[in-house]
Amino acid sequence: MQKILFFLLLISFSSLFSHAQTASNLEFSLKNVDGKDISLQTFSKEKGVIVIFVSNGCPVSEIYQARIAALNSKYAAKGFPVVTIDPADSFQKMKDRAAAKKYAYYFLHDADQQITKNYKVTTNTHTFLLQNTPSGFKKVFDGAIDDDLGGEYVQAKYLENAIEQISNNKPVSLKATKVIGCPFTFRKVKK
Repeated sequence: MQKILFFLLLISFSSLFSHAQTASNLEFSLKNVDGKDISLQTFSKEKGVIVIFVSNGCPVSEIYQARIAALNSKYAAKGFPVVTIDPADSFQKMKDRAAAKKYAYYFLHDADQQITKNYKVTTNTHTFLLQNTPSGFKKVFDGAIDDDLGGEYVQAKYLENAIEQISNNKPVSLKATKVIGCPFTFRKVKK
């Protein structure tokens, strides 16, 4: 009996671990503000993808907007484009904001909030670095962009350090950090 329980426990842990590392729970297909559908496979020729969950109504997203744009400017040409996903706002508000701010990166609408739930995001600006590997995309970083919400006293650039490490064929030394931001409100699904 103990062997059976141990075996079941082992299977549970291995499936939990593999679920966190596989590409299937990272997949998305969402509408960009330009009206085009964008999926993770859109980036199949890239080295990786920077995925950041944001909301127009959150001051934290506003504070990070310039840093997000700078990340895209610095890393998109190096094979790491920025993809922001908004599960909170209307598509029209997103389009208006992208036009007003002249976003040069992807700004995707998670209308049913399912991708946000799949990624287990509860606050913004929750950030993920997905590395493109021969077996598909793999999450290599999960957390905050850096260590300073205000941006004036950044000491540790968590995301940039992770990008540089995988760009230099090194393992990511810090795989996760705490995220501080506005909580997302998940809409109740009508049955």
